[in-house]
Amino acid sequence: MTELLVPGPFVSGDLDHVRSQVSSHATTWKLPDHACFVLALIADELITNVIVHGGGAGRLRLLRRGRRVYCQVSDFGPGLVHPHRAGWQPPSVSDPWGGRGLWTVRMFCERLTIDSSQIGTTITASLIIDG
Repeated sequence: MTELLVPGPFVSGDLDHVRSQVSSHATTWKLPDHACFVLALIADELITNVIVHGGGAGRLRLLRRGRRVYCQVSDFGPGLVHPHRAGWQPPSVSDPWGGRGLWTVRMFCERLTIDSSQIGTTITASLIIDG
């Protein structure tokens, strides 16, 4: 199986189940342990953004093509004001809870693409798998 699709809507109580599905799928793909961890972390951060900023309506899609794994999350929220700048600044130490999701994803993936408008956002994280 080379693809996993998890349709929303999502609520915070779904995060454990989504992480489990992602981890299970990564294991099926025989990804190294560190790649399984990173993929689950990225999916968790992106789904959390769907819940917090996109109203929970969205979907998660995982896809593997050779050594590259894609984690794509889409929502139907209001979109990002400046998608090209999202996640580039380190989180503020003055806010212990917010502003870490996209920055964290950027730190762990090889490439991050954000397509956003007033009808929603699609974020695709790309990982290169070694081993």
